[in-house]
Amino acid sequence: MSIFPRRLTRGENCIIHLKFTNSSRILKKLHYNLKILNPEGEIIKDVSDEFILGSDKEEFKKEFYYCFNTDSKTGLGKYRVIPTFYYDGVKLKSQTSNYDFFVVEEIEYRMINDKEYCLTNLSQEETKVEFIKHNLGKTEYSEYVLKGNETKKFEFDSDRIFIKYGNNFIKEILKDKDIIYERKYDIFWKDIENKVLIYREETREKIILTEMESIIWKLLNGINTNKYISDKTGFDINEIEKVEYKLENMFLITKCRGIHG
Repeated sequence: MSIFPRRLTRGENCIIHLKFTNSSRILKKLHYNLKILNPEGEIIKDVSDEFILGSDKEEFKKEFYYCFNTDSKTGLGKYRVIPTFYYDGVKLKSQTSNYDFFVVEEIEYRMINDKEYCLTNLSQEETKVEFIKHNLGKTEYSEYVLKGNETKKFEFDSDRIFIKYGNNFIKEILKDKDIIYERKYDIFWKDIENKVLIYREETREKIILTEMESIIWKLLNGINTNKYISDKTGFDINEIEKVEYKLENMFLITKCRGIHG
């Protein structure tokens, strides 16, 4: 059995691959069961199948793929995958049992001051964080392993700093004054003739943003800075900040998802 990626972040999918072979010319009856346990030890997926494995002419192979989907509410930590195999009624042990798991990770960062920031591992499992630092045209790489739920302080010692963890998930460390708000998951929106219609499911509130607000809304992702948006759109930074502040207070914006139709 193989699992990929073994480490991922919320919103990514994990693929579990099962492969069965029979090189003899004797048909064999195979039954398998696959369970996935969440970090609390609860069974969240339980599938079984049974089939005849073999061919009277050549080696026979049969493969199965299972996709485990994650979203913003998926719990962080280690998910154990427990397979059980029976060949002609004989129980066999998984040859990859020591590696039959995957981990959902998330790292949170907070600026302490202009020179220091801290990273917090929100998972109970160890997480390796890679640092990519750009300074004066040079790029440096380093790494640090955060223990479960550990918070560690680091220096902001480069022009730009990125952290990488999970399945190559990359996030830039931005100073507080540079960060703009992301859009929220429970806010639905769609583009109507270049203007954004927002619908908040909780309150059933609807609002149509102005053209300028709509352009800024589409660019909000928690990575782009006000300067970037100003350079991209030609809008005055002060006006962008007013719109950003308005949107923040209106919806407590952090992230979003779109709707169609």
